[in-house]
Amino acid sequence: TKTTVVEQVITESVYASGVIKSVQQYDVFASGNGIIKEILVQEGDTVVAGAPLFIIDNAISAFNAENARLSMELSKEQIGPASNTLMELEGRLKLANDKMMNDSILLVRQNNLWSQNVGSKLDLEKRELAFKASRTEYQSVLLQYNQLKSDLEKKYRQSVNTFEISKKQQSDLTVKSNMNGLVYDLLKEPGEFITTQTPIAI
Repeated sequence: TKTTVVEQVITESVYASGVIKSVQQYDVFASGNGIIKEILVQEGDTVVAGAPLFIIDNAISAFNAENARLSMELSKEQIGPASNTLMELEGRLKLANDKMMNDSILLVRQNNLWSQNVGSKLDLEKRELAFKASRTEYQSVLLQYNQLKSDLEKKYRQSVNTFEISKKQQSDLTVKSNMNGLVYDLLKEPGEFITTQTPIAI
């Protein structure tokens, strides 16, 4: 038996599955967990950058935002002119200052008497001790006042930041388009629960 070898071009067909994608195609994700309250677009719609696509309902986020607002208002009141906490310390500070000034005057008088050989050394020492004690008390209350005021101001600034963050989180519940483009596919329906790891549209 003879075999004849023939030289020729061999064509081989290869089959593979795939998905056609646009150059700038991206999956849309929500920035927070929640239930899809409303879908504002349909498949095939043309949208511009910043256009709202979905509204996510998250009751916890709304409560957090309200709590942050109340906390901010309370913190603002605590550093205001009608702050009971600061007013109490201001009263103590004024009283301590008045006592210190009075003890200072009495000490000067006692020194003048002592220089004129009037009074005893013990009286002078008592006046000195009283003045030192009242000065220490004044400095202590002043330190408390300044520390409390600083703490309340920091707390207020923190509460403002927390409120701004909660407002941003609330606004993030409206999912918007990152670019001008076309809505290829909606992957979820109203009423479905979604997470930040779940794509909701293409």
